[in-house]
Amino acid sequence: MEKLNTKKSKEKLLYSCANLMLLKGYHAVSVDSICEKAQVLKGSFYHYFKSKTDLTLQAMEYHFQESGMLYERILSSNKCPNDKFKGFFQHIYKTQNKLYESHGHVCGSLTVTLGSEMACNDEISSKAAAITNNHIKYYERALEALASSDYISKKMNFSDTAYLVNAYVVGKITQARISNNLMPLEKLESEIHNLIHYRSDNPY
Repeated sequence: MEKLNTKKSKEKLLYSCANLMLLKGYHAVSVDSICEKAQVLKGSFYHYFKSKTDLTLQAMEYHFQESGMLYERILSSNKCPNDKFKGFFQHIYKTQNKLYESHGHVCGSLTVTLGSEMACNDEISSKAAAITNNHIKYYERALEALASSDYISKKMNFSDTAYLVNAYVVGKITQARISNNLMPLEKLESEIHNLIHYRSDNPY
């Protein structure tokens, strides 16, 4: 994400909300703390957002759009399907490692953090589910590309497998956050390869 001083007030609030809630969750973050981090007056908050929930929903989408642009770049690159697929897991590890170095602990996923903490809030849980479904679609596209190059079976149910891949990734990221240790993510790529029956010698 860009530095705060390059952003307008609304973007600063979205950025600050996403980052604070990634670190602390929903309930531990107040509107005042978001405004303070964003260096924006509270009046500006209510100019752009109806409530803390409204800001949170937009911050979740803002955060997803930023990561989505990176995923699109990975998928649309000229690299081979294998390198594209690998790019997802390299990005996950690099992101978590960078956050760990900055904050001293594994931060995990904003979508998972808010989706689980706010499961009783229909708006936030629905937003988390929609973002998760979009992540699954990225994995599905990557799996289809792998199959087209014979790294995995063309008979695979790509939708179901993408769901399993996402569930595995979410579980490993959550495990890393709970243990405050990046070790669960270090072999993520090879573990996913086992899950999808990946073969580097293209046997299919």
